[in-house]
Amino acid sequence: MAGITRFSLRFPGLTLSLLLLASALALAGLPQLSTDVGYRAFLGNDHRAVRELDAFLDRFGAGLGMAAVWSCSDGSRCESVFDPEALAMAHEIGATLESAPGVQRVLSPATAPLAVPGMFGPRLRRFTEDGVPVRDRQALAVHAVRDPSWVGQLVSEDGRVGAILIELESSGSEVAVEAYRSLTSALRPHESRGVRFHLVGGPVEFVVAGAELEAATLRMIPAMLILVGLILLLLLGSPGAAAAVLVSVGVAVLWTMGLLGWLSAFDWAQNSLTQTLPPLVLVIGVCNGIHLVARAAGLAETGNRQHQQHQDWLEVAA
Repeated sequence: MAGITRFSLRFPGLTLSLLLLASALALAGLPQLSTDVGYRAFLGNDHRAVRELDAFLDRFGAGLGMAAVWSCSDGSRCESVFDPEALAMAHEIGATLESAPGVQRVLSPATAPLAVPGMFGPRLRRFTEDGVPVRDRQALAVHAVRDPSWVGQLVSEDGRVGAILIELESSGSEVAVEAYRSLTSALRPHESRGVRFHLVGGPVEFVVAGAELEAATLRMIPAMLILVGLILLLLLGSPGAAAAVLVSVGVAVLWTMGLLGWLSAFDWAQNSLTQTLPPLVLVIGVCNGIHLVARAAGLAETGNRQHQQHQDWLEVAA
């Protein structure tokens, strides 16, 4: 630290140029800032547990799942999920999601196969054929609410709650983000008509939690800077000293976020742990700034006192 200080005082122009260059590089990295979600953000793609999970998913052709659940008693215009309007809605959403990026398979009460007794043994039926609800849907509903593969997965026991199950292609965070965006986009037209969906599943938690934490961090940093600036002004009693501390800490926060942005460009996105770095740098920087200002003020006061004592001695000697 002492060496950096001596260099800065000896070459102020060069020091200012280097600071401006580093700040410009940090600003260029901000647009590339991205947030990784899920356990991969903490473990990494090369972790043994991640590799084993990927191998399992590849072997059995499955992926992480999420679901959109709605209830006919929650603002929806239906008596049960087997009503024509509810089945048409489920079919429309499923058809939209089947071609969405990152989605491997979609199941809903409208399209999932249902085993029903037949003359020559069980046969598979669906509640919609070519997108149109079948006429004997009430008879099929009797079998659906008794089928263990349906109850608790696609419908409730009373048939008033339904679920659209979405299976993703992989456990990657990019896949989760794209699939979540496709799901919310497919649900939006029906939500505007009063249907309320509840989204569940690991990918939903990863995306929502990551996005909320990122947004909260971006909102918190400016608020913290303003609050810290006011506190510094009250504590130090000097607008210049408060501004100096705040600018130096702000540059440090800018560099931190810029570095995270450049790391994101090289496939090292920030996660919920690294998102705490800018507020942490702000807190530590302010503490150090107050310490330096207080130390400088103490040295100045000591120098003034010694100077006054020297002047007093001279007057006495005279």
